[in-house]
Amino acid sequence: MFSSSDAAGQSRLQRRRPTLLLRRRCASNFRAVGPVAGLPWTLTEMSKTPPTSVRDLPSEIIVSVFMLLPGKYDRVRMSVACKSWRALYLQNLGMIPPELPWLVLPSTTKPMVHMTCGPFNYKLDLPAPIKDDAEFCGSHEGGWAALAMNTGENVLYNFNSKETLPMPTTMLLEEDLVVQAILKMASFSAPPLPDPAQCVVAAGLAITEPDSIHFAYWQYGVGAHWTRVSLGSRDGLSSPMVDIVYHTQRGCFVCLTDDQNLHFLKPRLGDDGITVMEYRFLKVSLAQSGSEMSMMTNFLQYMNLGTLSGQYIAQSGNEIWFISKYLDSFGNGNRTRWLRVKRLEEHGTSKEDTPYWSVVCELPGRVLFTGLASSRVFQRDDDFSDHAVFLDDRGIRVPGLLEVMFERTDSGMFSVKYSRAKPWPPAGGEEVAHVSNKCPPTWWLH
Repeated sequence: MFSSSDAAGQSRLQRRRPTLLLRRRCASNFRAVGPVAGLPWTLTEMSKTPPTSVRDLPSEIIVSVFMLLPGKYDRVRMSVACKSWRALYLQNLGMIPPELPWLVLPSTTKPMVHMTCGPFNYKLDLPAPIKDDAEFCGSHEGGWAALAMNTGENVLYNFNSKETLPMPTTMLLEEDLVVQAILKMASFSAPPLPDPAQCVVAAGLAITEPDSIHFAYWQYGVGAHWTRVSLGSRDGLSSPMVDIVYHTQRGCFVCLTDDQNLHFLKPRLGDDGITVMEYRFLKVSLAQSGSEMSMMTNFLQYMNLGTLSGQYIAQSGNEIWFISKYLDSFGNGNRTRWLRVKRLEEHGTSKEDTPYWSVVCELPGRVLFTGLASSRVFQRDDDFSDHAVFLDDRGIRVPGLLEVMFERTDSGMFSVKYSRAKPWPPAGGEEVAHVSNKCPPTWWLH
């Protein structure tokens, strides 16, 4: 699927032949080992009488090593060392932490992928049409991504199987008028395979460039057009759509507009067997209703945050989170300075209470990944805990060139508790930092 990038010879050997190294070093390593964080005490005891074969290692040690490996491909490679390791791997899949999203770096020359918990970048093997002509517009679990092709096609692509599935390129308006539409963002209710009937794709579409984004949906495999839904509000005005996510516990799409209000769209089958959307608008206050002090504090904080560069929506359990990203407007204006995470508070003391966004001050045991139509929250108790991981999705207009370029130098991790940002991924270097003429990075969701 992907091959290792250029690196030191020893590091390359360790990545390509882990099981061989395990066999060679098995006995000698245990003679000198002391207590190791994350491994059972049995490991230290074995230094007195080291095993002579990988098959002699206690099962609790093997399971612990599986859990400490950064990615599923490392675990699969380790599991083929012998049949007993393979059996332990399959028996303990439920104990292994969920795979964190991988960072995909699109490029027409050298697309790359970074395994989030590891130190290395890898060359990403993409079909030529995807590598040369596709813009990534959203991700879903199972390795699925929504793509807008330069040829005018819209497709679903799977990173694992390399399967490509077509989506409509036209949108049906309320007046039965069909127009060409450009895909800008897309979220899925479920993977399109193996059960296509469960998959509804909700998208943000532009009719012309530049244009505001229209909400539309399509039941996979049914109909030749996207169906538009007008996003209204209590004052009769509509605001541009900025992000969308499917909320698995509520069973609906949650659409965020740039006025920080929410639109809930729940797919259901109509009497004719065709999917329709049940729509609900929710006006959200910036601060808790009735608290002037809270509103003033919120205002002062916004005055010092910097220039707004992105807004995202995410699900955490039954909660809905709203994330704002700001660039430094005083010092280095090209770098992300701040991420603001807020939680939707819907239940007040009376029916008249307006839902509001409350500031989230820390994320204990959780990590947030932000991205267009791909934000996710994971339970995590390691270095990623209490962090929001963000992508460099800035488009930079280069003098003398018509297209927008993407520098990809501003991806990082933001500590919500300590309000500090740091560069990420740790590999850095030219492979991550070089300018791309494709599109911003995206997430490979597992």
